[in-house]
Amino acid sequence: MGYIFHQYGANTSFGSDGLSVLDAYRTRDIFKKDLKLMNMASKTFSCNVLPFNNIFPQLEKEEFALLLLILCSYPVGSKLSKYSKELLYKEQSFYIKMLMRHLQIKLGDVKGANRYVECLRLTDQAFISGQRYFLFVSYIETYLFNFN
Repeated sequence: MGYIFHQYGANTSFGSDGLSVLDAYRTRDIFKKDLKLMNMASKTFSCNVLPFNNIFPQLEKEEFALLLLILCSYPVGSKLSKYSKELLYKEQSFYIKMLMRHLQIKLGDVKGANRYVECLRLTDQAFISGQRYFLFVSYIETYLFNFN
């Protein structure tokens, strides 16, 4: 999602109506009272865009498509069979090699390898952003549950 918001020139996540997700949280009384909760919201919905703003030159559509394939082929499901996980690992390694080849052909060996590392950092950031979102939602559920 960070890539899409970056394409629009935003520094944070926003909805289809153009309203910043953080603005929606800021208007709620419960978030106004709890600075820790507002900081968590800020980290959750702003930090997923920052890595895309920091990568230079800007991520191209081909690179994004390959990164998306790499992320989607990551075997994270606990209910997957061993065979399914192996298939996903094979697919993931295929797309990882394709990204490396694409970047090295386009930029040369050393610059392509550097760009490859930058791109893989974005996949790490995607998992970190997902974890932050999960923690944020868990905190809200716990916080609201204690007040009801």
